[in-house]
Amino acid sequence: PREIMDVLDQYVIGQGREVEGRKRDASKFPMHLSVGSMQVGTERMFVGIYTDITERKRAEEKLQGHRDHLEELVAVATAEVQGIVRTAASGIVTNDDLQRIHLFNPSAERLFGWSREEVVGRNVSMLMSEADGSQYRHFIEERRQGKTPNGIAFSREITALRKDGSSFPANLSVGHMELVDHRHFFVAFLNNITEQKRFETQLKQAKEDAEA
Repeated sequence: PREIMDVLDQYVIGQGREVEGRKRDASKFPMHLSVGSMQVGTERMFVGIYTDITERKRAEEKLQGHRDHLEELVAVATAEVQGIVRTAASGIVTNDDLQRIHLFNPSAERLFGWSREEVVGRNVSMLMSEADGSQYRHFIEERRQGKTPNGIAFSREITALRKDGSSFPANLSVGHMELVDHRHFFVAFLNNITEQKRFETQLKQAKEDAEA
């Protein structure tokens, strides 16, 4: 029905989201899903792009599990957490409520071209476009005022900026923690989604060519 297609166009097509996948053996896993559509003759076809994000979610959950002890972890990180951060496939960047970068893992170094020593203490907005940086600052201010809940409270696609000035599309998920002295701390997980966006562009072009 036309009503259903309108809802799909408005809320599903072209929108990325986290969903739960199910394997042949019935086991479940977290994944990122993007849905595109194209007209083939008189039929409308749909294409789903699936990305397994199990490793990213595992790292998020592990770090979140240490939330109650985060102040000690910030001062003296345990070997376990250091290992998680150091080997995570996702770029992991932490910042305080003044947006100053505290941690920048090896994957983040590869994503952005900056070394840890070059970015620690600098404003995290240097890693994203001006528009995305403005939205992130707004999120931090709302979190400080208690307007958004704890946990993974900020998740969206952004335009990330490398050291050489080039940009790339990234999926950003941010967790928030409030320390015992009421300071706020933010943990960001970033993944390059260039290939995913390229496929979506090719799909859109194929749709336009088919409808021409």
